[in-house]
Amino acid sequence: MTTLRTAVAWSWGTALHMLSILGLVGVLVGFTAQPTAAYDWCSSDPVFTFRQGGLVKDQPVDVQLMVPMSALPLSSAATLTVTVPLNVTYHETLKVPMPGFQLQTVFVSSPANPAGSGYPLTFAGLVPGSDQSVPVRLVITDPLRLKVTTVNGYVGTPLSATIQIGP
Repeated sequence: MTTLRTAVAWSWGTALHMLSILGLVGVLVGFTAQPTAAYDWCSSDPVFTFRQGGLVKDQPVDVQLMVPMSALPLSSAATLTVTVPLNVTYHETLKVPMPGFQLQTVFVSSPANPAGSGYPLTFAGLVPGSDQSVPVRLVITDPLRLKVTTVNGYVGTPLSATIQIGP
């Protein structure tokens, strides 16, 4: 019975933790959104967790690859390539499907970083298409450091940003 209570408490505690992180991410994105042309943005919004070998704490990162609603449905899947050091484990914690906006995530390994020194993560997004007048936005949110990185571009052109996790 104690094991069941512990499992239920851990699951409920983990769920509340993830919901609070997602709420914080939503608030951060709302406050940091840059005014742009009058687009109704649509996004594919996966949340990832990363952990460097030997460390106890997971690092959540929220990524949004955004296009105007008028660009949907996409002709083919958009791609998000995440480059992660060899000594960092990762999980796609949450991925909510968006009708007309399919996103494929690919993980690529890079050389390992020394333990405890932090590590870089590179996110590269590509929305397929030939109409380069359609804007695209990549928004990466680190909720633990309260940092948002935004890259703007156009359909058919890769967007890329590297963030540093840890000290």
